[in-house]
Amino acid sequence: MDRPGRDVLNWDQLKPGQPVHFYGADGWKKGTVVRIFPTSCSVLWTQSSTPKTTNVYDTRNIRLQ
Repeated sequence: MDRPGRDVLNWDQLKPGQPVHFYGADGWKKGTVVRIFPTSCSVLWTQSSTPKTTNVYDTRNIRLQ
């Protein structure tokens, strides 16, 4: 299966509130950037209507929508 969206080359490309795809334990998911750190970002997403936050530490695991 192909990776969705466009590559993120560095964390400066992301902005809070931006929709993204990120890779989790069971595949690619959709979410929204909540916060950006120098070496990672936090993504808000839902699982069965429960909001969850995941930190992404590798730019290969996050893609722009």
